[in-house]
Amino acid sequence: MKADEAVNEVLKISKMFLDDGFKSLDGNELTELSVRLAAYKVYLGEAESISREQAEKSEFHLETVKDQVFTEARKSGSSVADAETLKRTRTERHRLQAITSRQQYRRISNLYNDCKYLLEAIRSLVIHLQQEKAESK
Repeated sequence: MKADEAVNEVLKISKMFLDDGFKSLDGNELTELSVRLAAYKVYLGEAESISREQAEKSEFHLETVKDQVFTEARKSGSSVADAETLKRTRTERHRLQAITSRQQYRRISNLYNDCKYLLEAIRSLVIHLQQEKAESK
């Protein structure tokens, strides 16, 4: 399973709670939902690790390119102010890539962490259904 698929599935489950779609589910269906959600969380954990690494590499690459541009500008006789300007303008693409990588990491990381709350909500619903069933006997 790809990270995007796991993200989409977790978002569907989350939307189900927002739209009250969970109310039509019985205890068995809720339990199956929690098992699927736990599996998606595993995929998101792997994706989080990969995206964190990518974000760190993008940040490192940006800093490396900025240093190279600044050093080359200074070697060619540019003033510090001009070298700083060149550093900002010539590394814009790398800066945007680093921002995108960081945002992707945060998105996956937040969703991974939010799975815990969805799992707790499902668990609470199952307990509630069990209590209702026991009271109706």
